[in-house]
Amino acid sequence: MKNLLLLLAAPFSCEEAKNCTQIGCMNGITFNVIDSFGEPASATHGSIIIDETEYNFDCREEAESTVTCGEGTVFLPVEAGETFSYSIYGGDTESSFGEGTLNFIESTPNGEDCPPVCLNASVPVELGRASPPQ
Repeated sequence: MKNLLLLLAAPFSCEEAKNCTQIGCMNGITFNVIDSFGEPASATHGSIIIDETEYNFDCREEAESTVTCGEGTVFLPVEAGETFSYSIYGGDTESSFGEGTLNFIESTPNGEDCPPVCLNASVPVELGRASPPQ
C-alpha cells in the first residue's frame, strides 16, 4: 500500500515538463513598402539609416546585401536601434523619404518562457509619384 501511495504522489511532486517548439526568429526591422497604387512595391532601392549606421540596398538585382528584399518588404536584421530615416525609391518615378523612432516588440514564437526571444519593429512606407514641374 505504501508503494502505491508513492506511485500516485510521484507525478505531482515533479515540475511539469515544458514543451517548446523549435521555430526560430530574427531580430530586425521590416519596412512595409506600398506603391502609389496601394500594392506591395517591388524593385525598390535606396538607403536606411538606423541611429547613425547607413544600410544601402537594391532589390532590383540579386546583389549581396545584409538587407533582405521581399514583395513589398525590406527586412534589415539589426539587434536594436532608437531612430530611423530612409530614402526609398521604386522604379523611376516613385519615392518616399521619412524618419522616426523605432518601437521594438518582443516575440516568443515557441511559446512563453521558451527561447528564442526576438525583437522586431515595423515601419510603413508609401511611395509617391513625383509631381511634374509647374
